[in-house]
Amino acid sequence: MNWNEYLESSKSYAEKYNLDLDNPYISMSSNIEMSILSKELIEKYDIKDLEKDDIIVSSVAGALAGIIDVFLNWYYISGF
Repeated sequence: MNWNEYLESSKSYAEKYNLDLDNPYISMSSNIEMSILSKELIEKYDIKDLEKDDIIVSSVAGALAGIIDVFLNWYYISGF
């Protein structure tokens, strides 16, 4: 079974058993619960509360990941 057949099989199964394939967390939560969750996430991950070190670490990690990605692509393309 290839990927497209698997997706079609999953969709037909969901339709047969009346399952919602959208985000399950949204469909199983009430509007009040989603509002509380959204508020908590906004408060917890507020960008203005990030410290200088947090921003530096995430920037360096992103730059290193990009460099490694370019190197690995070059490595596999060049056939080493």
